[in-house]
Amino acid sequence: MVTKSLSFGLTEEQEVSFHQYNLPNDVRQASIGVLLIMVLVASFIFNDYQSFGATQEFIWLAIYRIGLIIYSILQIIFMSRLKDYRTYHLSIGIWAMVFVASNLLVDFTRQDSLFVHISVVAIAVFLLYLVIPNKYVTQIVLATAASVGEVLIIVSIFQPSVEMLFTILIVIGMANIIAASSSMQLHAYRRRVFLNVSELSQSEAKVQRNSQTLAGINRILREAVTSRTEEELGAVCLAVAEELTHSKFGFIGELDREGKMDAISISKAGLETCSILKPARGCKVKIGFKAHGLNGKVLMEGEPLIANDPSSHPNSSGLPSGHPSLTSFLGVPLKYKGRIVGMIAVANNEGGYSEVDGRAIEEIAPTIVEAFQRKRAEKLLRESRADLKQAQSVATTGSWRISANGELKWSDETHRIFGIPKGTPMTYGLFIGAIHPDDRDTVDKKWAAALRGEPYDIEHRILVNGEVKWVREKAEMEVNSEGVLLSALGTVQDITDLKLTEEHLKQRTEELARSNAELQQFAYVASHDMQEPLRMVVNYLSLLERKYKEGLDQTAQMYIHYAVDGGQRMRDLIDDLLEYSRVDTRGKEPTPTPMNGVVAETLMILKQPIEENDAEIVVDTLPTILADESQMVQVMQNLVGNAIKFHGPERPKVRISVTSGNGEWIFSVKDNGIGLNMENAGKLFQMFQRLHGRTEYPGTGVGLAIVKKIVERHCGRVWVESEEGKGATFFFTVPMKDAMTARIGRCQ
Repeated sequence: MVTKSLSFGLTEEQEVSFHQYNLPNDVRQASIGVLLIMVLVASFIFNDYQSFGATQEFIWLAIYRIGLIIYSILQIIFMSRLKDYRTYHLSIGIWAMVFVASNLLVDFTRQDSLFVHISVVAIAVFLLYLVIPNKYVTQIVLATAASVGEVLIIVSIFQPSVEMLFTILIVIGMANIIAASSSMQLHAYRRRVFLNVSELSQSEAKVQRNSQTLAGINRILREAVTSRTEEELGAVCLAVAEELTHSKFGFIGELDREGKMDAISISKAGLETCSILKPARGCKVKIGFKAHGLNGKVLMEGEPLIANDPSSHPNSSGLPSGHPSLTSFLGVPLKYKGRIVGMIAVANNEGGYSEVDGRAIEEIAPTIVEAFQRKRAEKLLRESRADLKQAQSVATTGSWRISANGELKWSDETHRIFGIPKGTPMTYGLFIGAIHPDDRDTVDKKWAAALRGEPYDIEHRILVNGEVKWVREKAEMEVNSEGVLLSALGTVQDITDLKLTEEHLKQRTEELARSNAELQQFAYVASHDMQEPLRMVVNYLSLLERKYKEGLDQTAQMYIHYAVDGGQRMRDLIDDLLEYSRVDTRGKEPTPTPMNGVVAETLMILKQPIEENDAEIVVDTLPTILADESQMVQVMQNLVGNAIKFHGPERPKVRISVTSGNGEWIFSVKDNGIGLNMENAGKLFQMFQRLHGRTEYPGTGVGLAIVKKIVERHCGRVWVESEEGKGATFFFTVPMKDAMTARIGRCQ
């Protein structure tokens, strides 16, 4: 609440408390003042009798005076029932105006002495200041009206001299000053007494509140240690908050990653209404609802919110069906490391919430957050320990630790690997005894070297119930300057299966090496011994055709043509197979290769088909890559050659370009040829796969398989995008690697 300074240094909040504190005393004081006026009016009756005797004028004045006394008695009765200052000030003000107006009227119609007039105004002024506390403007207006009225009566009736009028003004002025100063001093004294009592009361209340808050914090912290679940912890947190603020119910909510609210704990009174909660195993909290209304304001602004009339609050969005009614609301954000993670809210304090209630919840809020963080950390620790135990079992990897006092502890999996029962006191001697006799000396020397600062990483055999197993041990060790072990943490992995696999792989590698040698020998035979007789057959058939062509009939000539053509195709097929087999065996290490130079060499090789088909070749600026240059020429030769060979009725147009992305160069060879059905795209890069007959387009069906093998040797990919009758685009990639890391044939 924003306060402002009022009279005597009281804030607005203190002013309200002062009024509440002094109302009964002020009512009694006003009653005494009214009684004094009643005595004064009674004395006026006696004075009227002396002045007029038992005349008609006296009777009328007596009736008027008695009526004023009765009105004053009723005022005293009414004041005894007042409960707030608003009605008090109103009733006293009306009574004072009636009294002043009545006396002025009576005094104006009477021919009394000057002394009576001065006495009436002096007493009236003093009583007006006395019976209207803390309303100095009202006091001054009424007292001034009475004073001016009496002066006018005196002047009009008695017509006093200047000296006498000056004396009257001094007397009336002194009456006002004395009455005002007396009233001000009285209220100042009462305010000082109030402040002393109020400060003492506030101090006691603050001490009591702090004590209650501290007890609540200690209770939450104890529950964080002893509770089994978050639900139990949340119930205690809400109980503490409700006790501190005298609330009927409350809830604790947490924001999820999407900014929605999960009500992780609701007090018992809130859980009695289940229609708005998620129905799962009975009455459970609501999950994933959008924070809005009063809750949304707390979370959005990150500040406490007090609403003692929630339904009329600007941010109120109404209550869903089944929600308990709200008569008052207090919400406080929960923060963790400067970030809003949720909120705590309490509701339905019968007297409404104050700033003190808000501060109490703010004080316990950090403890609530820390308590939940601790509880979740404990849960994660339990889960991680269980996961670690399971992971060690799955990975057949155990762990061990040597503490500062030299105690050696093994995990459950380590005991299982060594075949030593869990709970057996572990010693270095027991460990050495489990090692295979042939490896004990090696392990002992390795351990001694580790104590001198060398790494401890060793593979050795152990004996488990007479069975030989292989293990790998690694450790991080802390040793002082004198070589004394301070602590160590190590792992033990059962690598028996790995060793068996390595042995099997070693045998397979040797078999593959022999197979590769045999394949190399076959390639040599195919390239020399097989091609030589084939070449002789083709050559002699060609000679026979040329020399005896005129003496042979058409059928014989056709047979010779088929034999020569078949021999030529056989030779081409053998050549292509040799090229395919040599991609790996005769490939070179990568060197910086300018791809524009590769394309230029390719176009020189394909000069004849380019000229025969009047092909248009467009080449963009290409990068320099790390590659086997001769194999890149093979790739381009096959792709560009196919683009020219499989042209349509139009003049062949080929475009060679490149883009980059994801750490690789993406080359493309695009043509305007006959294209292909993408359903057959998977067959293109397989051996001997053709989409057209040999009579339509010549070839062995090995070229694109060679392209695929070369590209994959360079750790790249190759694919095609096409549509029948609309050309095709072949893509292949080459990684962007430097000369130190690029190793062809060893792709990751």
